This record gives sequence, structure tokens and C-alpha cells, in this order.
Amino acid sequence: LGRRLFSTRVGLFAGVLSSVLPGVSRAGQDARVAAFSAMFAVLATLALLAALDAPRWWRWLLYGASIVALGATSVIALLLLAAHGAFVAQRWWINRSRQPAWWLVSVAGALLVLSPMVYLGHQQVGQLAWVPKPGWAALPDALGIAGPVVLGGALLAVGLVGVKRAGRVRGLVAAWLLVPPVLLYCISM
Repeated sequence: LGRRLFSTRVGLFAGVLSSVLPGVSRAGQDARVAAFSAMFAVLATLALLAALDAPRWWRWLLYGASIVALGATSVIALLLLAAHGAFVAQRWWINRSRQPAWWLVSVAGALLVLSPMVYLGHQQVGQLAWVPKPGWAALPDALGIAGPVVLGGALLAVGLVGVKRAGRVRGLVAAWLLVPPVLLYCISM
């Protein structure tokens, strides 16, 4: 994804950086689905870029299938759709193509497939009733997801530099960096 959006050097740097982050290493060793969620988030974004650059029905089908895989690993990871939607809207604003309609069809189909799992998961919302609602004081702790808070802050700074240098995909990079975490924080309130 880094290579497709920027260059081979950026892609290699992103891969190496991801592999040495303590939080990523820990998540990769857990018997949970975080590593698969990350993989499907990247796959879905790659599929979206391919479908937007050269629209074909089968590319939109691949995008929808990758969203189903993403949602099957983590319903929360579907917040990425907000970032994808912002990018599709930005592209539509520039070239007024019919791609938002294809995006909506792909997402609606994926969400329809995922709806039984989402419904059954919502029935178990009481399992998390013990988790306190976060306040504003919890916001800096979110940077600790990458390991030490200083490292999380440094990664955020690298992400913001990436937004500045993103050029034609600035909307995607900014939306992916900011929209899902802000939405998750608002939803958790």
C-alpha cells in the first residue's frame, strides 16, 4: 500500500516500521484477529484504489469481499469505511464520476452479508458493560497503542508528515489517519 500510494522506499519503510512496533508484534503473537484485521484493512484499501483507478465490476466485487473479510475479523475495523467514503467523495468532487454509486453498492452488499454477525454481536453488548466510558483524560492514552506514548506521538507526527506529502491521495491518508480513531472515540462515549 505504501508503494502504491507513494514509492517503493515508503512502502519498505512502512513495512519495516510496522514489523518493529511493540504493539504490532504483540498483536501478531496473540491468539486474536488483530493481525488479520490489519491485513484486510490494507487489502480493502488496495482494492478500493484499484477500483477507483480502473473501474471494473469485478474490482468492486473484490473490494466488497475484502470489506466482508475485514468485518468478519473486527466489526470495529469497519470504521475504515468512513475513511474510504471520505476519499471516494473527494475523488467524486474532483472528477464527478459514477464511482460513489459503485462504492455504495459494494459497501451495502458487504454490510448485508455481515448483518447477521453484527446483529448477533450487538446482542452481546452487555459483555462490555464493565468497561468505563472514556473521558478526555483517556485521549493521550490512545497514543500508547503503539507502545510507549512517546512512540505513539512520533508515529502520529510521521502520519501527519505523510498527509502533507501525500499529493493526490492526501484525502485518503488524512481520512485513514484521523477519521476511524475519532469516530471510535465518539462512539465509545
